[in-house]
Amino acid sequence: MYNFIKSPLEGARLQNEGNHDAAKIVFRKLLDDDPDNLDLINQHVVSCIKTNEFDAAIDACQKSLAQDPRQVDTHLCLGMAYYNSEDIGNCIKSLKQALNIDPTRSDIEDLLKALKARPYLEVAGALQGIHAPERQVFMSAVVDLLKDKRNHLNILEIGTYAGSSALTWFNAVENLFPGNSSLLCVDAWENSGANQYGEHNEKALKSNRVYEAFLHNMELAPESIKVDHIRALSEEALPNLEDASFDIIYVDGCHYYREALSDILESKRLISNGGIICGDDLELLYDQIDTGFAAANKKTDYAKDPKTGIRYHPGVTLAVNECFGAVSQFRGFWAMQKSGEKFEEVSLKSATGILPKHFPAYLIEKINNYFDTSNLLGNLAS
Repeated sequence: MYNFIKSPLEGARLQNEGNHDAAKIVFRKLLDDDPDNLDLINQHVVSCIKTNEFDAAIDACQKSLAQDPRQVDTHLCLGMAYYNSEDIGNCIKSLKQALNIDPTRSDIEDLLKALKARPYLEVAGALQGIHAPERQVFMSAVVDLLKDKRNHLNILEIGTYAGSSALTWFNAVENLFPGNSSLLCVDAWENSGANQYGEHNEKALKSNRVYEAFLHNMELAPESIKVDHIRALSEEALPNLEDASFDIIYVDGCHYYREALSDILESKRLISNGGIICGDDLELLYDQIDTGFAAANKKTDYAKDPKTGIRYHPGVTLAVNECFGAVSQFRGFWAMQKSGEKFEEVSLKSATGILPKHFPAYLIEKINNYFDTSNLLGNLAS
């Protein structure tokens, strides 16, 4: 067992040797005796970051900056700790503060530019759809279906979270639609009481980190897309929107039956003639499931169907069936097109879909492998 020596020199030696866990213990012991020693606090910051204790690093940085708020490197460390704690909003703020103090720091300026230029998907559950990434391609193909039928495309997204699906719309519109467009995102960015998120996600929502990630990602919208958002529950926001004002409506809000039904019924009012209502999480159609089990689990987010043995979203299946009956379905993504007073199924066999460029390489490979054998799409573009 290492015999810890309570000496700043010993802590620095361990730090230099890469033994950051041991260095961290030394600095903590020293800080017990001298809690306001600025040099020790800053050494402790480094050891915490090196050992991935980012919450402790944030606390130490804030304590250090309370003594001397003009420490450029401490602001930089604070920014990096926030980044790794799923908090892109405070990360950017900290880096901006560092650069304001010393505008000559080109390393910080370059880091800021790099962070602002790429999506932030590190927050809990931000990369939506990784269990079935091919759905992102089917989403984009809906844009391609309307490219010759609209001069301007108005898209409504119900349920946005950190903005991963919005990035899919950006990519699709930029590459497949020749005109300008708008995207309106509706989300409460808080726990609605539905409890459809895990504890990690709920914490990220409560701390506002998910909303900050969304705002960051919306800054990546191409010039041809005007982005806006409404921070409210869909049942509060949608009734205030104008009839027949959207060309594509993507439903991915609460998965419970009552909430999903409300979202789809409002979407039927809001969609323009020839427009497409589509959504996520329709793993099983109504005629495939044990309907009694589904009815008993309307307020269950995700359950195993006893008839097929497949896990699915009972509320979504029930709501989609009640609103449309049979629908066109593509690996859990569904779509229906308005034609006068009725809705018709959609075929994507002549449409082009595009790979989601914000997805990592292993998921792009998974998507390519799926479309190597699928006949549901006309063409896959990168």
